[in-house]
Amino acid sequence: MRIADILAQKGAQDLVSIAPRDSVERAAQLMTAKSVGALLVLNSSGRLAGIVSERDVAHAIAHQGPPALQEAVDAIMTHEVLTCRTSDNLRDIMVLMTSRR
Repeated sequence: MRIADILAQKGAQDLVSIAPRDSVERAAQLMTAKSVGALLVLNSSGRLAGIVSERDVAHAIAHQGPPALQEAVDAIMTHEVLTCRTSDNLRDIMVLMTSRR
């Protein structure tokens, strides 16, 4: 099975994104409103700058307490995002995801 097969089954979904300077609180609100576990972080040119997940938010709050919610998403996001092609094999991507956590 290829990534394209997964996307075809899932249907056309809008990707949900946030800006790097938006607050962690805004990211949490957006994830809740859209029922997603992560947001793409797009710079002012619309290019991928990173990804922020529920786990990132939880870790920030655990380490900094409530003030973490006022931090910029850029401070807690993963900057190096691995991507794949729709032609990639699902099994290969699963191995990569497991090895990179």
